[in-house]
Formats: sequence, structure tokens, C-alpha cells
Amino acid sequence: MKKMMKNMVCMLLCAIMALSVITIPEKVTAATTTKNTLYRYMDAKNEKYGFVNSKGKIVVKAVYDEADNFSDGMALVRKGSKCGFVNTKGEVAIPLKYKGAYGFSDGLASVLTSKGYIFINKQGKQVFDTCYEMTYGFSDGLASVQIGDKFGYINTNGETVIKAQYNLAYPFSEGRAIVRLDSDTRAIINTKGKIIKKYDWSTLWEGNKYSDGYLVYSNHDGKTGAIDKNGKIAIKPSADWHQLEDFSEGLAPYWNGLITEESGNGYINKKGKTVIKPVYGHAFPFSEGLACVQDNKTGKFGYINKKGKTVIGFKYDYAFSFCDGLACVMKNGKSYMIDKKGKTVTIK
Repeated sequence: MKKMMKNMVCMLLCAIMALSVITIPEKVTAATTTKNTLYRYMDAKNEKYGFVNSKGKIVVKAVYDEADNFSDGMALVRKGSKCGFVNTKGEVAIPLKYKGAYGFSDGLASVLTSKGYIFINKQGKQVFDTCYEMTYGFSDGLASVQIGDKFGYINTNGETVIKAQYNLAYPFSEGRAIVRLDSDTRAIINTKGKIIKKYDWSTLWEGNKYSDGYLVYSNHDGKTGAIDKNGKIAIKPSADWHQLEDFSEGLAPYWNGLITEESGNGYINKKGKTVIKPVYGHAFPFSEGLACVQDNKTGKFGYINKKGKTVIGFKYDYAFSFCDGLACVMKNGKSYMIDKKGKTVTIK
């Protein structure tokens, strides 16, 4: 399991491969929970990804080095250095021929070709004539694209709706995006391009996005807090935590800077109050009412509810977040799917 534990945070997309390395119980968002007919799993033996149905039957064998959950009816997969897409029938709908890609949203995806990034539909057809040097794909109906030496945003018709004026522009989430105005200044904008508020470069982490109404930020001492959609400080940085993560379902994981048998990771609410004590080795975002956490003493993974009660015991060598009612877990060198009561669905 050494390979799986290598990367601790999978919230940032790789700019070259354009596909996040899914090696932890990553956050599941509304874009990934669309009543899928297939569920992603990792084979504990070869550490590759495939897809099963709700009965645990393998529909897509675990042959992919990376795979996303389904988004907009398509799942981004990578094998070696090439990316493509699988549909909900388990078919390779778009061949693995691209150097990189971002997942589907609003019926479109951006893929990296030898000439640059293009946008394709679900039939794999290029939809705009323009080839872009850089993009992050669509979200909230807009896509950040590089035009010349500046970044702006286009809509799903390929029309520029926020002119190319930024040194760098990141994807929208919940109607907000982070842009780089110059080397020292960052800003939060809305989907009309209006600046909500400007910040010093060290305050906004450019890879971050709004989640559950809040954006994690950093003060000059490196401590983290959260700001709301109006750019106002909602949660001040605190000595109680060393690192605050994204909110999900009203709670956010944090690390208190210590890893002992009695201390480590816990959760705060939107008032900045600790509601689940920092007693876990790892604590991941809530998804469908449950969060995957690691027991400090045994190193095993289990699931807790929002009151901090253990719902599924600490018995797994590794585990992923729930998505559409099922989660992939690993135990004694084998992979399984479980439901939210901990009932095992054998992968076969």
C-alpha cells in the first residue's frame, strides 16, 4: 500500500497530465454523484483502477493507472501516458489517445493534443476551432483559457465572456474563481468577471476552490482560516489547527500539527468550533453523511458520522469515500465494496 499513501492531498489537478492522482479518499462533490450505474474501485493487488456495478460485478477490469469517479456521465481514465473516457456502460467511449484531460462538465471536456488543448463532446468530436495553450476545463458553465499571454473565460458556445486580462485564472466553483492580477496580487471574481475582493499573493492558494460556501485562506504566519463568498473572513486562523482543509457537508477536517496516539486530525463546523476532536491519523471530507478516518493506534481505516460516532469499525487497510452509497475498501490484500452500514459487496 506504499504507493497509495505517497500523496496526501489529491485536491490539485496535475497541469501536465490534467488528471488528479486518486490515491486517498478524495472529496466527492455534486459533480461526481449523479446516480451512477458503475462504481470505481482499486484492485489491492495491482493498485490499478476499474469499475463494478452495484452487485460488485466487474464491468471494467482494473487496468487503469488512474480513474476519476463519473462526472456528467463519463469517467476520465489514464493508462500509462494516455487519457480517455469510459461511459456508464463500461465502454471506452473516447479512446485513450490524449496527453492529458479534464473531466466532463456541461457536456464538454478539455483534452491535451500535440497542438494544445481542445474541447470535445461526448462523441469525442472537437466542438470549437480554437486550440488553447492552457485550460482547466469547464465548471459552472465557464472555462478558463489562455489567449496569448493572458487568461480569460469562455462559455460552452466557445464565446469569450470574461476577456483575457489575468496573468492566471483558475476554475470556477460555486460561482467564484481565483485569478492572478499580477505577481503580488490575487483576487476572487464572480461569473460576470466582477472582482469580489483583492488579496496579497500569500493569502490565496491558487489551487483552492470554494467548497460548501467557504474558501480556505492563509494569513502571513501561514495559519489557515476560511472566507465566505463575499470575501469576508468567516473563520479566523487559529492556534487550534495547523492546517484546515475544505468544508463538505458543514464540516472541515483539520490537522492540529501533532500525530500521536491521542492527537492528530479532527473537524470543525462553520463557526470554527471543534465538533469532532483531533484524534485521528487521517481525516477526510464528509461524503453522504460519513467520513473516512484512520485510527491512530492501529493505522486501520473506518467511518464516522457527523457526531464523531464510529459507524463502520476500524478494520480496513485502506478505504475510499462513499459515492452513490458504496465505497471501495481494502483488507488483507483484497478489495471490496461496502454500503453505508458496512455490509460487504464482494467484487467478482
